[in-house]
Amino acid sequence: MAGKLIVFEGGDGIGKSSLSKEVTKRLIDASIPAVSLAFPGNHPGSLGHLVYEIHHSRSSIPLGPITPLALQTLHIAAHLDAIEREILPALRTGAWVILDRFWWSTWVYGVHAGIDQIYLDAIIDAERRRWESVRPDVLFVIDRAEAIRAEHDSTSFDRLRILYRELAAREQANHRVVTVENNDFARSAEMIWSGITVHMNQNMETL
Repeated sequence: MAGKLIVFEGGDGIGKSSLSKEVTKRLIDASIPAVSLAFPGNHPGSLGHLVYEIHHSRSSIPLGPITPLALQTLHIAAHLDAIEREILPALRTGAWVILDRFWWSTWVYGVHAGIDQIYLDAIIDAERRRWESVRPDVLFVIDRAEAIRAEHDSTSFDRLRILYRELAAREQANHRVVTVENNDFARSAEMIWSGITVHMNQNMETL
């Protein structure tokens, strides 16, 4: 596949979505075909959008209680749908896919919710297999001491940060992981763009 997969990870309200959109804009301005996508999804009518609504706007959906394992399994289902329908086809055309979240979020939020590790690893394994041989060219972990938009209490927010750091350390051998302290948007965007231009130049050399 000639395309590039650039992933942004981190807790809710930490600024990763804004940074990923900024990168997509810069790539398009540089005449690099790029598409911005998010897990579980944000396109109305998609499975991912429905899962997002279940997760974030439960009161608007006629659905009773759901267990943490079932909820994260729905996330994996949405990921698989997006991988097959959007991500892999885009990469095959040579486009850059800028992805807001990865299977990392399923692991972090699953552990935080207290899901049995055996079952959590089992559902994540299904997604990892579907990625086939595709790995992120760069995986940016966005971090900061306090959320820009508070969606969790401070205890949960700090716990999520710790889990992301643990996973990043564990996955360093499998991915190029870059941690970005997002204390200043412009500075963070420049740091990320500097790292991405290396891959952009590599792409141009193959044209």
